[in-house]
Amino acid sequence: MKLLHVAAQKDNKQENVISNVQIYPILASVTENGYKFWSEDQLNRLDSMSREE
Repeated sequence: MKLLHVAAQKDNKQENVISNVQIYPILASVTENGYKFWSEDQLNRLDSMSREE
């Protein structure tokens, strides 16, 4: 997640403006039964965890 934020900042050359925008990719896990798509809540938790130092 952190790499996506850095890439967006570099592309837009706006280091502090884009960091507050919450843009999430579509993520899925491969399971025995097929794909399980991650919910927005799961992505928010993942984002929060990736920002912890």
